[in-house]
Amino acid sequence: MGNFLIFEKNQHLEEPQINDEMLTINNDFVDNKNSQHFIINIFKVIFILLLFIIIFIKANEIIIVEEWEKYSNNPVLGNKVTGTLFDPYIIIGKDGSYKMYVSWRKYGAIALTSSINGINWSDLKIVLNKGKDWENIVNRACVIFKDGIYHMWSTGQYKDQSKIGYAKSDDGINFVKLGNTVLIPEYKYEQNSVMNPHVIYDEQENLYKMWYAGGETYEPDVIGYATSKDGIKWDKYKDNPILERRKKKFI
Repeated sequence: MGNFLIFEKNQHLEEPQINDEMLTINNDFVDNKNSQHFIINIFKVIFILLLFIIIFIKANEIIIVEEWEKYSNNPVLGNKVTGTLFDPYIIIGKDGSYKMYVSWRKYGAIALTSSINGINWSDLKIVLNKGKDWENIVNRACVIFKDGIYHMWSTGQYKDQSKIGYAKSDDGINFVKLGNTVLIPEYKYEQNSVMNPHVIYDEQENLYKMWYAGGETYEPDVIGYATSKDGIKWDKYKDNPILERRKKKFI
């Protein structure tokens, strides 16, 4: 016959004894384990945040400028004779020189000046004159050089309205206007004015992209976005404005 365990009626197994020292050791082990998990999770969160920051900076090619140092002999352009000059827009021309397109309040026109070092500038020359009706004054222009052509978008103002026009030039001096506006205020958030165009050409998407100000004529308070295949016919972004001065629901 095999072996059997035989218990007497009143016989019972003794319960294991746990003393305070054993409890202390176990509690210390649990606490250490939890602390390790907590520290590991903290490092994971920090790593993920740093990864997102790096990806964001790379994607947007952000350049962080800590501090600007103003030139000691400022101003480099403008005096009592020229009067007010404002909203300069600078590009590098096909000859390699800096070309500054600036609004000249005295004449209500866009003027050009050139420089090889960004400090010493040539005499101002008007390259875009004011016209009639919607462009009784022209100012706040931007220019890009593409495919051997200088393309200019400028602000035309008349009374309390501002609109955006287009002109082009072979030499960056003699500009020919399209004649009509290429962007006008249409929506409530734009009020009576669209102005201050800033245009780039996206080589990858083969698309012109414009950021413009809208709202009150002298103090616009929103930024809109639009795209174009030819720089003349523009499609405004459906979720404009992309930036606004204060929280406010626009229709």
